[in-house]
Amino acid sequence: MNKLYRGIIRIFQMINYSIYKRKFANRNNELEYCYQTSWGATTRMIGALIMVHSDDQGLVLPPKIAPRQIVIIPIGNNEEVTNACDSIYNNLKDKFKIYIDNSEKSPGFKFAEAEVNGIPLRIEVGARDLEQNKVTLARRDTFEKIQVNLNEVTIEKIEQILEMIQNNLYNKAKERRDKFTYTATNLEEMNKIIETQPGFIKAMWCGSAECEEKIKEHKLNMTLTDVECKFDNSKMLFYFTADGRVDFRELVRDLAAIYRTRIELRQIGVRDEVKRIGGNGVCGRELCCCTFLNDFETVSIKMAKEQNISLNPSKISGNCGRLMCCLKYENEVYEDKLKHLPNVGAIVKTEDGVGEVDNIEILKEQLRIKFKSEDGYTYKKYDAKDVKVIKDVAREQIDEEEIQNKKELEELEKLEQEDKKVLGGEKNGI
Repeated sequence: MNKLYRGIIRIFQMINYSIYKRKFANRNNELEYCYQTSWGATTRMIGALIMVHSDDQGLVLPPKIAPRQIVIIPIGNNEEVTNACDSIYNNLKDKFKIYIDNSEKSPGFKFAEAEVNGIPLRIEVGARDLEQNKVTLARRDTFEKIQVNLNEVTIEKIEQILEMIQNNLYNKAKERRDKFTYTATNLEEMNKIIETQPGFIKAMWCGSAECEEKIKEHKLNMTLTDVECKFDNSKMLFYFTADGRVDFRELVRDLAAIYRTRIELRQIGVRDEVKRIGGNGVCGRELCCCTFLNDFETVSIKMAKEQNISLNPSKISGNCGRLMCCLKYENEVYEDKLKHLPNVGAIVKTEDGVGEVDNIEILKEQLRIKFKSEDGYTYKKYDAKDVKVIKDVAREQIDEEEIQNKKELEELEKLEQEDKKVLGGEKNGI
């Protein structure tokens, strides 16, 4: 475990504190420092990250948040090895957080140090392998080593491997979470799980046994989430969620007879339910709906697309299981900037010739242009104002990720529409 502790100390040393200097364009297109929902890292998030992914060898960091994604380790110090390391570094440095370990330590020590620090991918370059024009790629998550030709170490190949590492870590963590998540329908069942099983418990119970029994008796498809009572006992307000409209008139009469007061039942949506329960978002801050957000505006998958956010439903869904409200916050800025930018795949003219738009950094208004060469493709960044569009393409493109998640994405949007139809301020009282 000493290796793990060393790795924990190391990650605090490697964190890039420049995130606190980030600015965004406001409605007046003026740059401001982030406030409220900034996507900064906290010590609590780092602790959770370490506990979920790391092993006895040290840290295991997902590539998308790792301070250093790739390390190149030369085995030997001859000229051929040095040139090969420099070539790999120059090919990948514009896309990945990569460095060459040129220290005087032994290769074995460098391998162990990279594992302790949780660097997702290690590229080993040795003289013997170079005789066969090969290098070795070593994954941190599985310790798998892959030998590939030197000319196969491309941006596309490395992106593919890092994505595999990212997905593997996510799936392992999700599988473990689901394995140790239990559902309790009553207090006795919950106590039994606490005594016998480690993990998490879903226990949806408002605390009113009488109310729960009455709901079961009337066979209503609803879940009671919260109960409010006036100080003078003049009224009791029951909040519930349901998939559709519920005829609860008989239930109201029965509850009024039990509690001898005015009863009101109010159907709320899943967003309102989470607002009442509270919690923290993926950003590490308290949920927006629990702090400053009063109204829930319409959110769509299109907003995530325009902001180049991953279309994985699990990444763009909030605690309520619906699309995150914060997708709306900066959407106007993105929409405005996209009006003046070409789309991915557009043919453009630059000072270096004609190329194709490969990627767009919307807020910076920068384009990564792909040029075809004899050895394959080369990439270079330009400001959008320095590029002339020759032929644009349609913006609506369905990428591989969206195809894989299409069913879940459609379900999310369907739920958004159903929530609007069902929630018309449903309430009744006696």
